[in-house]
Amino acid sequence: MTRHYLDRLVEVIRTNWNQPALTDYATLDGGEGNSYTYGEMYGQICALCDRFHQLGIQKGDHIAICGANSANWVVAYLAIAAYSGVSVTILHSQTPEEITRQLIFSETKVLIVDSSIVEGLQAQCHFPSIKMLLMEDIVALEYLPCTNVSFAYGHSEDLAQLCFTSGSNGVAKAVMLPIRSVSNNVKNIIEGFPSSQNSAMLSILPLAHVFGLTTEVLGQLVRGKHIFLLGADISWQTIWQALNRVKPYALSAIPFYIETLSNRYSHSFFELLRNQCQQLHIGGAALNPNVEKDLLNHHIPFSVGYGATEAGPLISDSLWQNYHPYSCGKVVSGMQASISPQGEILVRGENVMLGYYKDPEATAAKIDKDGWLHTGDRGHLDEEGNLYVEGRLEQDMVVLPSGENISLPNVESIINQVDGIEESLVLARNGHLVALVYASANLNRQDLLRTINPQLPSFSQLYDLEFVFAPFQRTEKRTIKRYLYT
Repeated sequence: MTRHYLDRLVEVIRTNWNQPALTDYATLDGGEGNSYTYGEMYGQICALCDRFHQLGIQKGDHIAICGANSANWVVAYLAIAAYSGVSVTILHSQTPEEITRQLIFSETKVLIVDSSIVEGLQAQCHFPSIKMLLMEDIVALEYLPCTNVSFAYGHSEDLAQLCFTSGSNGVAKAVMLPIRSVSNNVKNIIEGFPSSQNSAMLSILPLAHVFGLTTEVLGQLVRGKHIFLLGADISWQTIWQALNRVKPYALSAIPFYIETLSNRYSHSFFELLRNQCQQLHIGGAALNPNVEKDLLNHHIPFSVGYGATEAGPLISDSLWQNYHPYSCGKVVSGMQASISPQGEILVRGENVMLGYYKDPEATAAKIDKDGWLHTGDRGHLDEEGNLYVEGRLEQDMVVLPSGENISLPNVESIINQVDGIEESLVLARNGHLVALVYASANLNRQDLLRTINPQLPSFSQLYDLEFVFAPFQRTEKRTIKRYLYT
């Protein structure tokens, strides 16, 4: 069984006691935030564990974290793990209603939250049974300096984290990740990133999602890296400035970031990557083939990985030297992959989740009796073991460049409720959602967009809307022949 990631971290803390570990990027310009050495980080972890004890928290209790990326966010996550609690990682940019739903559903005992979020939550619902700690107050917790570094480790099958999916069926499921999954993912990051004397790493992706948490933070701390964390107000200009200022030895990003940065900064972006970045690690969604061609033409050291929240997240990855263009690398250690007769990618191994929290039916549909996780993606393996992902099995499901899973029928159901619209069909075009609408009345395109988009989550709002002048063609089962309109 894979070595516990906290065991690796203990060794790094001991040998890097006075070295920088976590820094909020805003502090470089005198802004609010914190910066911790490895020794200070350990002290804050111990102080927060003491606070959990004072609150009567037991091993296995659920403790939620909801806030922008910060040094204290990382401290909170590690303290929960060291206390043998269960982290409930909640994306802070969601509506107060959705955050509330996830807190209640997950049976959270303690909420560690940014103060900026509290007011909206309290207006939505009072939580008499949930104790609340402000993220900003972690730094004020007192601790006794101690160099005898140690953590208590749970069993490999113990639940480590509840991580919510993007809500591909309309409601986000809570994925149950055991300690073995987190630890083996950290091991995979060690194997998938280059060794480097440069210790700087930049955290851009939201830590509430396992891709950012694992690749940018956990897998880097166990290597003694210095992580700079961008906060809540992330603009393209801030990201660009941070890349030039921090000079990270590697960069982990979703395709949306790479595609946008390459469009905005063109050759300057490629030059920056070529001169200072030893590996560009891309994952979370499909990379535009034209952008991949640009990366190859500019001789950027990069690789494209493949994963799923249900695998915490890594399924396949590669060092850039071993990367085969237009593939998703090779299946990571501790995991197996197989292709079903229908062409679906199946995986099993240490990274695979325990199941969906409180949803045995969805779990049984996702993981079969032989332990194979059904990804829902089509693909194939070549003779060298490189994995190629070819799209979703379900024609009505798309993954946008942002990494969000979108159920197209759920968007269509909102559109179809508008007076005068008979039926609709939503398609993904160039990374955006476009609606085709058949209407019985003379409707205005801009008015419809203004009516529909506020009813949709930000990641599934319509980019454009077009009218069609005949009913959609349907199968015998009365489903629209979607392939005719793509």
